[in-house]
Amino acid sequence: MGIIQHEHSVTATFIISIVLIAQCPMGIESDAIPDYVYFGPMVATMSVSKHADCLNHCIQNPRCVAVNFFEPMTFQERGFCELLSENQLDNPRLMRPFKQAVYYENIKCRLDDDTQQNELKIRPGAFRCF
Repeated sequence: MGIIQHEHSVTATFIISIVLIAQCPMGIESDAIPDYVYFGPMVATMSVSKHADCLNHCIQNPRCVAVNFFEPMTFQERGFCELLSENQLDNPRLMRPFKQAVYYENIKCRLDDDTQQNELKIRPGAFRCF
């Protein structure tokens, strides 16, 4: 299950992250808030090579709604992933600044372009950032 492609698009303080993996052929997309973490209830923790692995673990766990990814320290090869059962909307006071970490939410398999265009027509207030 390897990563095929990875791209970032920046909009304000959010990053829409798209990662292509085998379980989600069109990739995974999420909203990201760099240099913040959510100190809420955890489902699981694990060591991961990159943030894409963390997002993939969340997709595979039905209780996961958000993740914290901690970049590897200079003396470490792997980062650290926390799968969370809540997101920042559940308790905004639990969001805290944290250097070299990224908080991800709204993690889901990306839809193909045709499906996304149809969803945008159904939800006129929605927008797509790239």
